Amino acid sequence: YYLRVKDNDDQIVLLTFITVALTKDDMFSQPHISKKIEKERTKNNPHYLTSKTVLTGSLITKGNHVYINYDNSNWKKALSILTENLTKIQDSNEATKIMIRDFYDSHHIDLETIMLEKGFIKFQLPNNMVINNLQWNDVDEYLSSLSHKNRYSVKKEILKYQSNFILDYTKPNNKQDLQEIYKLYENVYDKSFMFNVFKLPFAYFKEMCDSKHYDIIKLHLKNSQNESSLAGVMFSHVDSNNYNALIVGLNYEHVYEYNCYKQILFQTVLRAKYLGCKKLDLAFTAELEKKKIGAQTVNVFAYVQSLEHLNESIIEFT
Repeated sequence: YYLRVKDNDDQIVLLTFITVALTKDDMFSQPHISKKIEKERTKNNPHYLTSKTVLTGSLITKGNHVYINYDNSNWKKALSILTENLTKIQDSNEATKIMIRDFYDSHHIDLETIMLEKGFIKFQLPNNMVINNLQWNDVDEYLSSLSHKNRYSVKKEILKYQSNFILDYTKPNNKQDLQEIYKLYENVYDKSFMFNVFKLPFAYFKEMCDSKHYDIIKLHLKNSQNESSLAGVMFSHVDSNNYNALIVGLNYEHVYEYNCYKQILFQTVLRAKYLGCKKLDLAFTAELEKKKIGAQTVNVFAYVQSLEHLNESIIEFT
């Protein structure tokens, strides 16, 4: 669904898009809790502790999904129109949860009070990791922008192994190559419970490869015979100023020996710079590793309203 609210002068006051989707109720729970719940899903019921949810944005997009012109005197009325439409969509789809996301610390001071009055609870999401400084000219300047401790970490954990890798930015042009990349994504998905969501379908990766707005970094590890194998991949969405790293895939046979994950994060920084982007968004999770390459945390939250609370109670005592 798409919602655009204008005032009498035809000025946009609020703009968003809305998705209805099945979500895991433990999406933001502690990893050990999600592991227990996943065992039940695998064994008996794949839809155990899930809810049909109406959310601004979608399950793959991230960022400020709700544009609000706070300088317009009608923004509070526009917000009421948003919540009314979300409730209508919820009723027509028999959904049990509404999630309005994402908001940051710089939101309007009155927003939280208004949302609480409307029956929404403020919910802390995982921190977003962002690099705003891409103004350096080369790696030496980049390193000098880091703290002494982080500079040492990059040299010891990343630059030390850089010569072991070959970088490739070409998109897969056949199903076999794409399946190899998808397998690396599945490797990470199967081990990751920090942000517990449903697995992305293979078809989505094909769509990303067919889109000019997505960039792919492929990390190949060289062996002693001067041959190479695919060790990592990063899928990112790119616009004129922002490089948004979204999905990573890894071959865990090489991850720890050669620090493949740290290497592909570092190469993502270099790639964003090469493409002339002003900002690099490294998404959620792995805060420590992302801070080492210069990322800063940004607090992110949503407003949630639920018609049923049984699932939350079950998770609380899991």
